[in-house]
Amino acid sequence: MDRTVRARQLRTSQQECALALAETLTVGMEDEMVAYWVARSKVNDPEQYKKYADLAPAIIGKFGGTFLARGGKFKILEGPEKFHRFVVIEFPSFEKAVSCHESPEYLEVAAHRKKDGASELEVVIVESI
Repeated sequence: MDRTVRARQLRTSQQECALALAETLTVGMEDEMVAYWVARSKVNDPEQYKKYADLAPAIIGKFGGTFLARGGKFKILEGPEKFHRFVVIEFPSFEKAVSCHESPEYLEVAAHRKKDGASELEVVIVESI
């Protein structure tokens, strides 16, 4: 058999294997795209807010959440300068992010940041593209 023909067959076989592997790895994930939980907050009572900040990560982790940014350096480019703490969390899907926020354990912990106006918070969940 000609070398060129053999090389083409090998290349085709490798491509088929790569496609089969990609399909196997993504079965059941076709409709799931990561989602981001984006929060901005103003902390009015750091001691009370710390109770929330210490407990929330474990709950968020149970839902597959991974912190990408949490209270680091920031610059407000547009909009009100009311908020001074920003958090970005990646979740495996939009549904997981919503389920986390609505879960009884998260709501119980979130009560710490709400107690006596310990913080003001805006949260949005946005699906990736």
